[in-house]
Amino acid sequence: MKPLTLFIPFLLLTMQISWADPQKQQKQSTTESLNKRAGRLKLLYAKATGSAHNYKLYQPQFFNEFPSTFREFDALYGYRNGTAAPLYHEAESHIIGLFNSMEVVNDTLYYNKLISIAIGGEWDADAVNFFQGKLGDRVCKNMALTVYLLDKLPIEKVRSFWFFYFDGVHPKKQIEPCLRPLADSNPATYKIIVEAKRKVIAKWGKDGHGD
Repeated sequence: MKPLTLFIPFLLLTMQISWADPQKQQKQSTTESLNKRAGRLKLLYAKATGSAHNYKLYQPQFFNEFPSTFREFDALYGYRNGTAAPLYHEAESHIIGLFNSMEVVNDTLYYNKLISIAIGGEWDADAVNFFQGKLGDRVCKNMALTVYLLDKLPIEKVRSFWFFYFDGVHPKKQIEPCLRPLADSNPATYKIIVEAKRKVIAKWGKDGHGD
């Protein structure tokens, strides 16, 4: 019986290792994938901004490589738990310097990505703030397209978009002038906008600093 007694702990240890390894490998794979994507974005940014002759070729490529969800965006440009994302230090140049001012991409494609990133988002300093800072201008610039694309989405995603739109340390109490015509032209959307504004104000409290 003694050999069997020695074998059982060894078997349990082997099973623990086999269960732990896939998780470790997946985390490592995710990190490597992020770093590779960050490298491609750095390269495409350099090419898109390096020459006046290249921007029409490389801006769309940069746009295609740019994250399409808030989770991807935060993983590449954010700062979480004391750790900077791979492109944290490039956030200002990539987002303000290129993505926010991009004009060579089809409007529908651009606004679809803009909306997709905003859904599920919450305000934060630096990268998120850089992105959100231009979101309002873009929405007001083409309200018809924004609302048209949002109307195709489930209501929970629409609510999430408008929550992020207003989210921030010092939210304004009034609805922006560019949004007010929706009260007549699209009452359903305007109701969601008003609800989102109220939730944001409640989140940050009277002093504008949250709970």
